[in-house]
Amino acid sequence: LKEATDLSKEKNIFLANITHETRTPLMAISGYSELLATKDYDPEKVRKYARTIFENARSLHGIFTDMLDLTRIEARHFRLIIE
Repeated sequence: LKEATDLSKEKNIFLANITHETRTPLMAISGYSELLATKDYDPEKVRKYARTIFENARSLHGIFTDMLDLTRIEARHFRLIIE
């Protein structure tokens, strides 16, 4: 029972951290997308905002990939191939 309680606490901590880690880049993507959609900017500013959106999307993708890997490991569906 203690082991299950400890595991539950660890999962809650993990989920709280993941929520924070995903929300930060998602807010940047949303904010910069909204700016691009609502105003006219010079091409350099558009490129800067688009780059910020891309970098945050890539960061979010990495976080989701890590989360998927962790769930696969936990479910014992993850195979590590070393070449």
